[in-house]
Amino acid sequence: MTVRRPRRCHSLIASLTSVVLAVAGPAAADTVQQVLEKYRLLGVFAADCSRPPDQRNIYQVIREIDANSAQIDAMSGLVTVDATFFADKAEAVGPTALRIVGTVNDVPLEVTWQVERDRQRFLDIKLKGAVITRDGTDLVGLQSHAWLQRCPPPGETPAQSAAAAAPAGMPGEPPTYEGQVDDWIGGNLLFVQSPTGGVKKVDLSLHGIVGREGSVKEAQEIRARLEAFAKGRVIRCWLKENHKSNVCYLGGKDIALWALEQKLVRPGKDAPPEYLAVSR
Repeated sequence: MTVRRPRRCHSLIASLTSVVLAVAGPAAADTVQQVLEKYRLLGVFAADCSRPPDQRNIYQVIREIDANSAQIDAMSGLVTVDATFFADKAEAVGPTALRIVGTVNDVPLEVTWQVERDRQRFLDIKLKGAVITRDGTDLVGLQSHAWLQRCPPPGETPAQSAAAAAPAGMPGEPPTYEGQVDDWIGGNLLFVQSPTGGVKKVDLSLHGIVGREGSVKEAQEIRARLEAFAKGRVIRCWLKENHKSNVCYLGGKDIALWALEQKLVRPGKDAPPEYLAVSR
């Protein structure tokens, strides 16, 4: 492999700023590896996946090193690495705003970026504490950062790639809704932040479950446990054929099924067999 090593740190960052260093952290307890796996961020990204990498079409290659670190390469050729960013921390700072911290050439680097399903872009970059990108604009080159798309493996369409990467049981097609949970008040009703960050009551009835009957104290305890599990985390939901209820996943887990397993809800009249099985 031919590795080009720019002489100055800023040259390294210049090549990195044409790609998106994307890692999403739904919860502080998650490791870097867990974050990458849950949000399908292991792999290859580019502005134009149909063209090979070059100086105008930098590829981003993301892979884990171990549970607590990842490597992100900026490539301008099939065997040419322009810069490597080693990440050791990832965290969510909003519904679609995320931050990664690490080093490039042993220099501290902090990146905040925007993620929308299978595309990503820079929002802010700090190199050794100095701001070099703000609000999606490179302050050195005075250019906006472009979105990068997920590149499917050779021979696969994007839809086939999404289906293959989805956790077991999760639909392969794109979700009908994706957002950060603001409140799960009990039963099948969720309050979810919109992609732009505004809190709204989404018509997001969960399929196959209803609330448990009990005292006010029991209801409060159930709500506290539901909030502890979901609040502040990103869920992905698919509308059922009846167009009235949804199946929602958090980190690859069906949240209605989880709530049934924890005895926090009970199965509804339309509960599928797997819901009924865990409720017996």
